[in-house]
Order: sequence, then C-alpha cells, then structure tokens
Amino acid sequence: MATSHIVLTDTWQITPQPQRFSELYFTNHQQLPDAIAPQTPYVVAFTVRNLEHQSTVYRYTLIAQTHNSVEEQLGDGTMTLTHNQSQIIQRTIAIPPLGDRVAIKVKLEYQGITVGSKTAHWQTQSIHHWVKLIDSPANQEGSHEQT
Repeated sequence: MATSHIVLTDTWQITPQPQRFSELYFTNHQQLPDAIAPQTPYVVAFTVRNLEHQSTVYRYTLIAQTHNSVEEQLGDGTMTLTHNQSQIIQRTIAIPPLGDRVAIKVKLEYQGITVGSKTAHWQTQSIHHWVKLIDSPANQEGSHEQT
C-alpha cells in the first residue's frame, strides 16, 4: 500500500485576517471655523484611534499650508496607543499670515502593517481644513489709530 504526502511550500491563509488601520479625524468637524485672524490663538482638536491590533507609536505634526504648498510647522507630538484605544489631542496654535487662505493640516506618521504584509512599514495619513485669514477687530481698529 502506497502512501502519499502533500508538502506545502507556502502558507495558505484560509481564515480571515483582521484589518489593520488607524483613524484620524477632526474631533468636532462641524465646529471648524471658516475664518481666523492670523496670530490669534486657536485650538485644534483631532482624534487618533488605533485599530492596528498592536500597540502603535504615532507622531503628529500640525502644519499651516498655502494653496501653493508653502508650509510652516505649528506644532508636533507623539503618543502610544494600544489596540482599540483612541486619544483626543487639543493643541493651541497661532496661524502665521501666509496669505488669504491657509489649510490647517494634521499629518500622522506611524508603523502599521498593510494588507498582505506581515511586517510593519511607515505609513502616513493627513487631514486638513481650509480657513480664510482675516484681520481681527482689534487689528482693524489699530490700523485706524493716528500717532
């Protein structure tokens, strides 16, 4: 009686693998302003949620960006989140007078495992919100003062 053996050279993944991803969004997107006065303190609130199925270190950068890609960094930070943990970050920024319209951009970098991969790779995602830069009432009054 002959016996046969089957040898597999590759591992077949028959069971579904969990999707791994991270969420990044403005926390109160309905309350984002349409206009801001330059150099006026403004609180940016955004949320990061870890669905990577592993503890993940995130680095974020807050950037002011013009329509022609001129950028100025406004702040940065890091955090470590375990799987299914989220964190709301609130940072006070002051937007420089870079033009009439500026995007407030949050850039997130982390090592995540992409679909079909078994090792972590650097990933980047970002969100942005365009605002019009206006003179503040104090600046408008000050521009009419005589010396």
